[in-house]
Amino acid sequence: MKRLSLDERIGVILAVAEDWKQWVGGLDEELLRKVYEEEVGWDSRVREPGVILHVVSGNTWHALCQSLVNGIL
Repeated sequence: MKRLSLDERIGVILAVAEDWKQWVGGLDEELLRKVYEEEVGWDSRVREPGVILHVVSGNTWHALCQSLVNGIL
C-alpha cells in the first residue's frame, strides 16, 4: 500500500472540506499544516500508522468527520 505524502493527504481533506464544512468548520491548507505540526511535527519518534480504525455512532456526523480529518492528516 502506497503511503500518501502530507501534501497528498492535505489535498484529500481539502477536496471534501466544502461538503463537510458544517461538521468541521472552515479548513484550509495553512490550518491543516499547523495542526499537523502541533500534533506530530515536533517529535521525531512519531510514526504514522498504516491503518486506522474509526468507531463512531451512526448519528454523530460531527465526530465521524473530525475523526476522519485527523486520521487522514
